[in-house]
Amino acid sequence: MSLGFERETLVEARGPLRPGSLHEVIHLAAPAMAAAVSTFLMSLVDTIMVAGTGEGAVGAVTSSMMWLHVVTTALGGLVSAIATFASQLHPALLKPE
Repeated sequence: MSLGFERETLVEARGPLRPGSLHEVIHLAAPAMAAAVSTFLMSLVDTIMVAGTGEGAVGAVTSSMMWLHVVTTALGGLVSAIATFASQLHPALLKPE
């Protein structure tokens, strides 16, 4: 699948790689940004929904969203680390064609 830009990878590079463009960075960051915005909006809607029931409910929603952020950030970091190592160990990258 072509994304409109073709680049050498570290495996097939014949020399130093040039830095990526802003378009490439935005293309890679867009899913993470969308996930962060959707989590924020979910937290905001939850807070608005329980705002009329009292301070205890708002406090509970706020603290639960903080823990949700901690857990999702930790799991996202773990998945990112595993993906990095898995991509380096992929058999297609180890055998030149």
